[in-house]
Amino acid sequence: MQTTLAHPDAVAAPHLPNPASALTATTLDEAMYVVGRNIHPHRLRVLAPRGGLACLTSALDLGDCALGYVQYGFNVEIDPGVISEYLLVKSTISGQGTVRCGKHTVVSDPRSIIMTSMTEPLCFEVELPSDSDFGRAWHELLGHICHLSATVPRVLASDEVRRQYSRTLIELLVHSARHSYSQALERRVGDALPWHVRRARDYIHANVADIRSVAEIAAAVGITARTLQNGFRKAFNVTPAGYVRELRIGILHNALQSAEAGQSVTDLMQAVGIVNFGRYANYYRRRIGVPPSVTLRRAI
Repeated sequence: MQTTLAHPDAVAAPHLPNPASALTATTLDEAMYVVGRNIHPHRLRVLAPRGGLACLTSALDLGDCALGYVQYGFNVEIDPGVISEYLLVKSTISGQGTVRCGKHTVVSDPRSIIMTSMTEPLCFEVELPSDSDFGRAWHELLGHICHLSATVPRVLASDEVRRQYSRTLIELLVHSARHSYSQALERRVGDALPWHVRRARDYIHANVADIRSVAEIAAAVGITARTLQNGFRKAFNVTPAGYVRELRIGILHNALQSAEAGQSVTDLMQAVGIVNFGRYANYYRRRIGVPPSVTLRRAI
């Protein structure tokens, strides 16, 4: 098997985890080999070649985490088999694809981050918006690591530095991405919250369908709206209005998934206190990846 080491100046260096490991391939067999070597063994089928094959891949081992980059330059179908030993977090830089993982089928494009392998008991949401707090932080961190690798590779030559970045990636996933233990972690953090933030959070959860303003929440707790805003930003890195919105979207998502015949999206939105249907439909699509109507249609 013949492969080619790509010259760093000839490729999209800001996206490469490790320019020194960049490999290129121009045939199907070579592409399977270099991607299997840098990322994961897989089966590959060309669907509709557009010009010559132009596969490029790069990888950086951080210890418990690894960063991998791959571009094919042509339409392919990839079958990696069952990936049970690790979680694969897929960010699409350009182009579009369809990802099937278990019972889930999602569209992979730059607007979302896909978790393509999940195991019990820790299960991440399959699709997370790139413009969410987690998505922005995740891409900023990946970009920072790739920049270090391209400009000052000696920094990442240290095992301890690589392990530290690995730990940071894992901590960001666990504490910022939505998964099966997110609520338990939030409750644990909530035990150490200032009294007014804790009381406001509890009020929101108990009255989410009836809340109409941040001033209402502040009045119920006995503090000013500004104190409430500052408390939520410090505790949750989100405004009280943003907290209410995310809570409503989560409740709506669960309601849509368990909906019965005859129930409409509008009815379920109203039940959780949503009155701006079009705006929340956009919030929902950015958060979940599909419009509310699609989730409802799949459930019934």
